[in-house]
Amino acid sequence: MRRFLNIVVAGLLIALSLAACQGGAGNGTAQQPTMNPLVVASDLAVGQNRFVFAILDEKDQPVDNASVHVRFLRVVGNSAQPAGEADAAFRSVTIKTPHPHEGGQLHEHQEARGVYVVDNASFNSAGIWQAEISATLADRRGPFTLSASFQVKPRSDTPSLGAPAPASRNKTAKDVQNLKEISTMAPPNPALYRLSVAQALAQRRPFLAVFASPAFCQSRICGPVTEETATLLPKYGDRMELIHIEPYDLNAAQNQGRLLLTPIAREWNLPSEPWVFIVDGQGRIAAKFEGIVTAQELEGAIQKVLGSTGGAY
Repeated sequence: MRRFLNIVVAGLLIALSLAACQGGAGNGTAQQPTMNPLVVASDLAVGQNRFVFAILDEKDQPVDNASVHVRFLRVVGNSAQPAGEADAAFRSVTIKTPHPHEGGQLHEHQEARGVYVVDNASFNSAGIWQAEISATLADRRGPFTLSASFQVKPRSDTPSLGAPAPASRNKTAKDVQNLKEISTMAPPNPALYRLSVAQALAQRRPFLAVFASPAFCQSRICGPVTEETATLLPKYGDRMELIHIEPYDLNAAQNQGRLLLTPIAREWNLPSEPWVFIVDGQGRIAAKFEGIVTAQELEGAIQKVLGSTGGAY
């Protein structure tokens, strides 16, 4: 269970031990503020990856909406060899938290949570890598140079791009009397529980599977990510299946206060939550997203899958 870290904590553990800020501003005039880059992607492997990181200031508050460019370097001995570069886009979701006031009024607090994303980071070998990050802040200070080290594995823990999706037999609306037995959405959207992964594969139907627990998510972003997914139903629900799967055993979570991975979450070998996988009509992983992901990002991947199949299934 300890292995199943939320994305923020996982990033902190990696980055606090490996990340370091480099002194001096890029323009030679502004003083370098104290900032720490936190690599929050927990499943980086040889090949194409979605490289996700946050930037925190000296008070551990997020630095949002900066203009960011990343150079990747492969660490070999005492040297670092350049191995690609790209701009990083800032992506955010809104977290809504009910807050009771005196007199019984319920007020909804909204908080944006964001990360920086390099959509197609390619790593050609396993080992220690370095991200050299150039960040110009929203108030135009900078550019400032930050550095973070991270590990690239020989193979992904989660199903790799192009690999067959596990034929999971997650419960659907037909298997339960009440959707609350299989969902902590408030309220559950019935359209997300029509088919199991195994059924979608058998029908050769493209699908999106979101592994998230809105009620028990350790990173607090499962609810927003599940909601982002649900917004795609009106546009794509007739051409592909959108499936929500709780990664935790809800009986143990609700009645015993224990967060135990379900057999299906173990089948997909999830190291964090939430995760979203997009699977094509041939049953292969076409895209995958860890942590914060927006509807716009998902839509781009969906359109590629539906375009390659003509929208048929």
